[in-house]
Amino acid sequence: MLVRLNSAVKILNRNGLSVMVNLANGGWTRLRSDLCHQFLREIDLMTPLEDIPYKFGEKDKAILKKLLPKLEETKFLLPLDSESEIEQTNGFCSHHSSLSLLVTLRCNLNCRHCSANAGPQPALVDPPIKDLFLILEKIIAFDPKSFAITGGEPFFRPDILKLLRWVRNKYTGELLVATNATLITKEMAKTIKEEGLIDFFDVSLDGVDETSCANLRGHGTFERTIRGIKYLQDEGITNISTSMVVTRQNYHLQPAFASLNQELGTKYIFHNFSPAGRGKVNSDEFDMPVRETVQPVAQKIKQEVMAQNSMDIEGYKRWARSNSRAALVAKMQCGAGVSTFTVMPNGDVFPCTVLNYPQFLMGNLLSIDTFTTIIDRPTNRQLTESFHIDHRPGCCDCDVRYFCIAVCMGENYERTGDHLAIHPECSGIQQDLSELVWK
Repeated sequence: MLVRLNSAVKILNRNGLSVMVNLANGGWTRLRSDLCHQFLREIDLMTPLEDIPYKFGEKDKAILKKLLPKLEETKFLLPLDSESEIEQTNGFCSHHSSLSLLVTLRCNLNCRHCSANAGPQPALVDPPIKDLFLILEKIIAFDPKSFAITGGEPFFRPDILKLLRWVRNKYTGELLVATNATLITKEMAKTIKEEGLIDFFDVSLDGVDETSCANLRGHGTFERTIRGIKYLQDEGITNISTSMVVTRQNYHLQPAFASLNQELGTKYIFHNFSPAGRGKVNSDEFDMPVRETVQPVAQKIKQEVMAQNSMDIEGYKRWARSNSRAALVAKMQCGAGVSTFTVMPNGDVFPCTVLNYPQFLMGNLLSIDTFTTIIDRPTNRQLTESFHIDHRPGCCDCDVRYFCIAVCMGENYERTGDHLAIHPECSGIQQDLSELVWK
């Protein structure tokens, strides 16, 4: 069988070792550089896959007999005459894309860390629903795998159910609604279930009780949010996750947040704090180093693993390295303007939720025929090309760049005014990743 290397596969090198990463699915493997480059040369020479191991000595032949079938199975290697969905679209695939549509900038809450600056301000006016229908027609024609209706607070719109019915009638993909759940009533939950209007709920919570939640979201919010979740669950709706923006005030509550979700029967998501919107105004109070945010969770895992397995500290270190390496995935940085898009209530399209400044405006869905028209504009192609980790100064030569957790350009822009700036914690994160990837 003749194969070729998937163009989504990238190779990193250090001290005689090579790491192959598949940016399409997050897979990666490490091997000797000489072996890596020699078997890739055989592929270029169109040596059949099953014959390649026999071009090598006994030791390497045994390695390749195990490795090559796995590389084929995990799409590192593709049949010679095939194309992956990513390759068919020059690195872009609409059906694998995710969009967020803000249907309002209004919200019944006034959260102190809100990156969208949403609130109950009288000056904010919702777009007419007919304009949203026009925007949604072009989003649906674009055929994203999923898209999210968000805000503001979507349920602050009195016509939200009408909007959801219209979407559900025309769109067969996955529909997520991001909400604070405080406005969801018993009757509304019943309607949503009976009519199958929403596939997933992402509920902002940010705390584990009234006190921790009130600090960010206002008094009484915790109880009302939990009540809204319960209304949904009473109707048999189970695809619910709650999220916590990790800040200096609540980072130590991450284990408790995980436990709360276990009790609720919901999934949980942790988000890094973004110094945008009101979050920027309050960043001195909320912001903290990225590496420190995970310490409470890491400590809890450490205690549990050592207790369950009667490990000493050295045994735990070996366990942690092995399991952290297994959990580590490669990722295409950044998805903004390539696999993710944000559409504002007036139809303006931006690469992501945070990069919503005039210099990042890609176009307006009310003034063009198709979503693809926006993406294909040379200026937008040039913009999103500059986002890629391989083209970013300071990142392009890093040998752990495909694993990095600190390359959010929106966050960089809010902190420094330069979306291509290097994260201030770069050296520490690079050290942590090097331990997992190369040792």
